[in-house]
Amino acid sequence: MKDFIKHSMTALGNLVRSDSKCSSDGNQVSKKNDDTRKELALRIDSCSQTVSQVKKLLAENSIRSDIQEHFDTLQCTLDNLDIDKLNVSDVENIEGAINRALRAIAKFLPDSALEKSFTKRIH
Repeated sequence: MKDFIKHSMTALGNLVRSDSKCSSDGNQVSKKNDDTRKELALRIDSCSQTVSQVKKLLAENSIRSDIQEHFDTLQCTLDNLDIDKLNVSDVENIEGAINRALRAIAKFLPDSALEKSFTKRIH
């Protein structure tokens, strides 16, 4: 299970690496309408807030530091993404990868910790 989490986090980090073009077709999205840009920004912000909550939860439950470091890196990456280089499918991929990582780490956390932190579905 430890390897699965590490692999998931590595894949997620590669997916959202901020120093590369992030659009699915490999081309930078040159213009997008304001509403779409705002929606994508809100969705990435939600991902970032979720990762921030998970980091606190991991620390409170003494989860291994290398897993915490992966979430620190992910947080930094999400906070520095260029929304103008993303499209809807990119954000969907990021959200899906975060959800998979959350399901993987949930096995290591007591149910009560998860219930307190996530009383409703965020993504």
